[in-house]
Amino acid sequence: MKYQNLISQSKINLEINPPNINGILSMNIFDEGAKWMFDKLNESKIDKELQFNQSVNFFAYGLLKYGISFFVFLFSAYLFLKVNLFLLPLSIIIFYLAEVHFLFLFPILIDNAENPIWTSIKQTYKTGILTTLTTVIPIGFFMVFGLLNFKDPFRNWYVGCLSIIIWYQNEIRNRI
Repeated sequence: MKYQNLISQSKINLEINPPNINGILSMNIFDEGAKWMFDKLNESKIDKELQFNQSVNFFAYGLLKYGISFFVFLFSAYLFLKVNLFLLPLSIIIFYLAEVHFLFLFPILIDNAENPIWTSIKQTYKTGILTTLTTVIPIGFFMVFGLLNFKDPFRNWYVGCLSIIIWYQNEIRNRI
C-alpha cells in the first residue's frame, strides 16, 4: 500500500474512533502502545473474548527494536561525519533500514506468532526492502513533524502507528 493511502485511512479511522490519550510519557510506553494496537487490530472482530497477552515483554522488544535502530543511526552518523558532513542525512535512511526489519514486530507479538523477530524480518523481505523503506520513511517524517504541533503533538504519531497496523492487517496478517 502507498503511504498516502495508509495515512488517509488512518486519519478516517481516528476521526471515528479517537484514541484515549492520557498524555503521560512513561516507562510503560511500549506496553500502552501495544494495548492500543491490540484494540485497533481487533476493533472489527465480533469475538470480544480476545485477551491482550500481558505476559509479552513489550518494553524489552521496544528497547531491542529502537536500541538497534538508534545504534545503527549513531554509528553511521559517526562514519559519515568522518567522510563529509553533507553525508550525515544518509544516517536517517540507515536508521530506517534497520528499523524496518522490526516494522511488524508489535502486531506480530500481539497476534502471538511464533518467532516474532524472525517473522517480522521475513515479512519485511517478502514485502520488499525498497517498498517498505519508501512507505515507512514518509510515514516516519509525518510522525516526527507532527510532534511540532504543540497543541496536539501525538496526533500524527497515532496516525502513523495506525497506518502500520492497517498495512499489517491488509497485507501481512494473512501471510503469517
